Amino acid sequence: MSAVDQDLDSKLKPRKYFASTPIIAIRDVIKYETELKRILLEWRQEPNYSDPTSRFRRTVAVLEDPLKASLSTSEELIENADEDQFNSLFTPLLADLNAQNQLPAILFNFSREHCESLGKRISKDLEAAEDKWRRASPAYKERVARAKAAEKSAAKKAKAVESSTVNRKQEEEAARMGVVEETST
Repeated sequence: MSAVDQDLDSKLKPRKYFASTPIIAIRDVIKYETELKRILLEWRQEPNYSDPTSRFRRTVAVLEDPLKASLSTSEELIENADEDQFNSLFTPLLADLNAQNQLPAILFNFSREHCESLGKRISKDLEAAEDKWRRASPAYKERVARAKAAEKSAAKKAKAVESSTVNRKQEEEAARMGVVEETST
């Protein structure tokens, strides 16, 4: 919204608004959302709100345009998508936000069921991407090989320590038996 109106209160920029909040709770998000909605409603009440140059329409465009551009999917296809198809659109958006160092992000939906569905889809997409990366990444394969070698080395050391402990106990037992034999003769 600050991209649309430079005079917008800078305290409403997410990084400033949540800066003093170490853990963002739902009540914090709701309070922030209320502030943003208040401003949007003010802009919606302006007489020229439907004009493409109005603050309200420009804000809508700022929110819609990156999503539309990153999807390379037609608006009609998005509007007619089923829930799974619609949810699949968010992983590329999050990847773009991550590339721009704009995470964390907050996605709003009034349906808990849709939020859970979206969360599951994003998780599924990220796990699939990670699996694909693991299969193809030489760096990951090297890291796994080093970890296995370190594990083998640690096992050898543990076995050596165990073996030396057993040997020491046997020697102590033998010495004690030797002492016992000498005193009984």
